[in-house]
Amino acid sequence: MMIAWSAFVPASPRHLSDVRISLNRPVSFASARWRMQSERKKTKTEEMLERLGRNVDEERVAQGEAMRELEESNAQDMRRSYVAAALSVVVGVAAWALDKVVPISGETILREMEKQSPALSVAVANGKPTLVDVYAPWCENCKFMAPRLMRLEGRFADAVNFVILNGDSEENADIVDALHVNGLPFFTLLDAEGKTMASFEGIVPEGVLADDIEAIIEQKPLPHEGFTPSAIFQ
Repeated sequence: MMIAWSAFVPASPRHLSDVRISLNRPVSFASARWRMQSERKKTKTEEMLERLGRNVDEERVAQGEAMRELEESNAQDMRRSYVAAALSVVVGVAAWALDKVVPISGETILREMEKQSPALSVAVANGKPTLVDVYAPWCENCKFMAPRLMRLEGRFADAVNFVILNGDSEENADIVDALHVNGLPFFTLLDAEGKTMASFEGIVPEGVLADDIEAIIEQKPLPHEGFTPSAIFQ
């Protein structure tokens, strides 16, 4: 039996080269496939970034439009504020000029204060001090005291009752007699219990009334007790 020794002959270098070539082919194919996949991934990433970039650009445009609308709205509000401020100044100047040309009379002030004042019986029962002013429409000194009385009411209205009475009215005759009114204007200060603390007739300085009102509120001795209007003009 003859054995073919050629089957056991080692492969020639050419055969080894063929083997290397055959082995290298799958490696080259895998590398190419990896490169293709890598390129596809890069393409998807680029597409995603491109879409993201478009979204960012659109968002920036939207934000820019919103900012422009906000700035325009603020500008309109500012213009309206300027107009309102200008109108306020104009109205204030007009009111000041009107007051200078046609001042509110003292009689009008007293009548309006009388309409808003509580009845004396109500005032002495609510636990607050009370200032009573008796006037007459023909009394010039009463009219002179009217704006001063109005300022005092604006200052002390929360703590003190202001009762304004027309001494010429028949319905107030009993109160006028009870208060012993001898001259006009007549002011009397009552404490929180309705007790008479001081009375004044004629023109009284606003500061004198204010000091005594504060003293009654704080339950202190009146600084101007016994004051007579004539003493201030001596």
